[in-house]
Amino acid sequence: MHTCQSHTCSRRDVLRNGSLVAAAAFVSIWAPIATSIATAQTIPDFCFIQVSDIHVNPRPTGMAPQAGGRSVDTLAWICKEVAKPQKQEPYGITAPTPAFVFATGDITEYGVIGETWSDFLACFSSLKCPLHVIPGNHDNTWTAMYHIMRERHGGDNFSFDQFGCHFVGLTTASPQEPVPSIDRRMLNWLRDDLAKIKTDTPVFVFVHHPLHGREFASPFETYRLREVLDGHNIVLILDGHGHGVNHGQWENLDRVMGGSTFGPNTGYSVISVVGGVLRVAYRFQGDKPMQGLLEKPVQKATSAGKITIVSPKSGEPVADRKDLPVRVRVDSPGAIQSVAVEVNCKDKEQTTLEAGGDGYHGRLDIRELSPGLHVLSVTVKDATGREVHHAEAVEIAPDKGTLAVRRYQHDAGFKAGPLLHDGLMIVADTAGVVTAFDASFKPQWRVETGGEVLATPTAADNALLFGSGDGIVRSVAPASGAPLWQYKANAPVYAQVVVHKGIAYVGDNEGYVHAIRAGDGKERWAVKASEYSIEAAGAVCGDAFCVGAWDGYVYGLALKDGSLLWKQRCPMGQGGQTTRYLAAADCPPVVVGDHLFITDRGYRLGQYQSDGSYVRDLRDKCAGIGQSEDGRCIYARTLDDRLIKYEADGSVAWSRPVPMGRFPIQPTERAGKVFVCSNVGLLTVLDARDGSTLWTYQVAPQLYVMGAVAADDRGVAYVTDMDGCITVIGPEDALARR
Repeated sequence: MHTCQSHTCSRRDVLRNGSLVAAAAFVSIWAPIATSIATAQTIPDFCFIQVSDIHVNPRPTGMAPQAGGRSVDTLAWICKEVAKPQKQEPYGITAPTPAFVFATGDITEYGVIGETWSDFLACFSSLKCPLHVIPGNHDNTWTAMYHIMRERHGGDNFSFDQFGCHFVGLTTASPQEPVPSIDRRMLNWLRDDLAKIKTDTPVFVFVHHPLHGREFASPFETYRLREVLDGHNIVLILDGHGHGVNHGQWENLDRVMGGSTFGPNTGYSVISVVGGVLRVAYRFQGDKPMQGLLEKPVQKATSAGKITIVSPKSGEPVADRKDLPVRVRVDSPGAIQSVAVEVNCKDKEQTTLEAGGDGYHGRLDIRELSPGLHVLSVTVKDATGREVHHAEAVEIAPDKGTLAVRRYQHDAGFKAGPLLHDGLMIVADTAGVVTAFDASFKPQWRVETGGEVLATPTAADNALLFGSGDGIVRSVAPASGAPLWQYKANAPVYAQVVVHKGIAYVGDNEGYVHAIRAGDGKERWAVKASEYSIEAAGAVCGDAFCVGAWDGYVYGLALKDGSLLWKQRCPMGQGGQTTRYLAAADCPPVVVGDHLFITDRGYRLGQYQSDGSYVRDLRDKCAGIGQSEDGRCIYARTLDDRLIKYEADGSVAWSRPVPMGRFPIQPTERAGKVFVCSNVGLLTVLDARDGSTLWTYQVAPQLYVMGAVAADDRGVAYVTDMDGCITVIGPEDALARR
């Protein structure tokens, strides 16, 4: 299931691992060419409905049901209408009564807090056919619904077969994060799922985020998904997110957007196959005419083309940082207009290759690239102007004698950063597995939970503590992973556990804070601090446990009994405005002396006193903060790509330009060095004294890194990413002493 690589910067096979190569195998992603084999005789007439972007109002536990509310009346109308055969007026046909309804995300406005999911189900109580759902960013950002997906569909990605077709729901909404992602676990699941069906089986794919959108880490992320789909008969992709009603293509596959159940496009999509012809039309509520979106035969499809990057050769790091020879072979059924290449999917920097010999040739200037993994993408345009893409990861080798790197490919992605403890590296993945590795990446033990683990485990008192999406806080032995105790919370636990004087403190997704005896797992107290969820770790400041929630407030709870000592608005709320969406809930607070430093989703950094009183704004555009190793300073990463070191009094010690991005990831200081990674994998290491850059390395090929960097006292960094890759990198002499 796992593979391992261990080598220094002189290695020859750094990218032979399938994950890092990602799309390095021969890829046939040419536009599917319909054959003359129609499927009308094998696929019966059927119809289904797509609804999208419903945004049911949140209802925390204890709040009385609301009369009406967003989309409620529309859903009642839809339930009534879909019990009938569906007229597709633009095509002059009547389709059968819908067999099912599929909701493509943003089911809720603010996650499944409290009774929100019950309210959603109540809206469909009169529905006469099955209802399938996938989450959108609104469903997974503040109070994620993975536990509901497991209960309802067996997992966040699922499929079913009906009418001789295959229907696939993919969760592109990241866990507790508003941007979409396609992690290693999804790719593995989809590849296994499609391997179970015949290649000519018509496949319908449901996603929330349009795959041509710009919110993904880079086009490379979606190119990898296209590779998995290649070779299968993908009839239609149905997406949402934009509230629009439109048809288009993504990588030469038909896609439609499913509108919304409120606003100017209130309505639903009718998708039918009648007489072997696929038709998609959107029905608006009211007098607006139905809009036809797509009509085409459902036919067996085959791929008819291959793009192969011959040079640079897969698995061989590029040593020359000045000039990169590129050779591409294109097997095409038709005329080719142009072949171009680019690095890291930057459209404005394409280089056109010249035809010659057995392929297309050219050279790229790579002098500005840092050492590490980059994306080499090829765009082939045919005579009709249609484009096909193929991409691979390529490594630019560090200068000889500088850095060494080791990698391990896991089978699920990582949102949490690693923990270094007693010679082991402990990682927690999105599949809910916590694994301990030794220095050679040999797994020493594994603990499987019933839900995703999104925070780094905490080491304390000869135990490792962590929460999971199954609502259980676990304590295991560090050396063996043997269970010590389990504690059942009220909801999924995504926050990192904080241990102080033998008591473990952690919040859950229903707004409870739990104080648990770290020695035996017995509850000391549990209080509902907030009506909304608690996602990130808190911090002990004086006699209070301080934690932010998704209601826009920061809470100070008495350590002894959980009673409320103070409640204060987050920095963005200090002017009195409503700040639920911009709360201080995804980045842990930092305590320095008797002051509390907090940043929120509005990207404002504020300073508080230990009694909760607000001192001042320190900065805007602040995405994440972390504490210095000696506990006397804080580090802030900003949206304008600066890393700032603040003294305890809030004064700036230094400020340096560092590429980072908007994730709320804490910078890490260890042994006089500061480690920070950008959203898409550029690791920067600085001198903690003055902020001067010591070295950089691209640990991920334009894929998301959402967890904090771990580091040891030799200056070696440990990075996990959403592709499931673990990277260990540091000075060559330091890694040799490992």
